[in-house]
Amino acid sequence: MKLHQRCVAAALLEIEAKLDRTPSDALRELAEALLTIADRYCQGRVGELLDEEQLTGVPHQRNWDVLRYLIALVLAGVAITGVAITGVVPESAETYVYGILLVAAFAIVLGRHFRRAFDVLTVITGGP
Repeated sequence: MKLHQRCVAAALLEIEAKLDRTPSDALRELAEALLTIADRYCQGRVGELLDEEQLTGVPHQRNWDVLRYLIALVLAGVAITGVAITGVVPESAETYVYGILLVAAFAIVLGRHFRRAFDVLTVITGGP
């Protein structure tokens, strides 16, 4: 199941990449693929969301999000511990500095996917 899920995601990304070159053809192809996926999902055919012809030749995509989050947390922990040990920050500003270090660690590790991390955090904390 996981392998099929990665293949379907890779196929959709490949179709999406065609949007810059031939937008009308790519939009039609993307719409057909998404309708096929939705139809088969509603039928309970989760293991065959797309045909094998659509998945052949598509490179598998790995999901590195969990590793990125772990690296960001470790980096933030090291930075916060380093600042706490040095004692250069007054007690009244520690909360703000630690928050800034946490955000900076996530920004460094996640790069352009930084916004998505906040979306995940909002879902977890039940934010606005």
